[in-house]
Amino acid sequence: ARGGAPAPAPIRVELVDLETFVAVASLGRFSAAARRLNITQPSVTSRIQRLEASLGARLLVRTTRMVRTTPRGEA
Repeated sequence: ARGGAPAPAPIRVELVDLETFVAVASLGRFSAAARRLNITQPSVTSRIQRLEASLGARLLVRTTRMVRTTPRGEA
C-alpha cells in the first residue's frame, strides 16, 4: 500500500480443505463428510484443523452429537 502500512500477507488455503469444510458444514457430521469425500474421519479432522489454523479462526463448533458453524464459519 502506498504511503501507509504494508499490505497484509495473502492467506493461503488448500481447495481440499475448503471442500471438506463445506461438506462438514452442510452435512453436520465429520463422519458423514468423510463418507461423502471418500476419506477417513481423521483426515477430515486434519483438514478442518489446517483450514482453521490457516485462517486463524475457529470455523466449527463440535459437540458429541453435532457440528455447527461459528459466526466466522458462516462468513
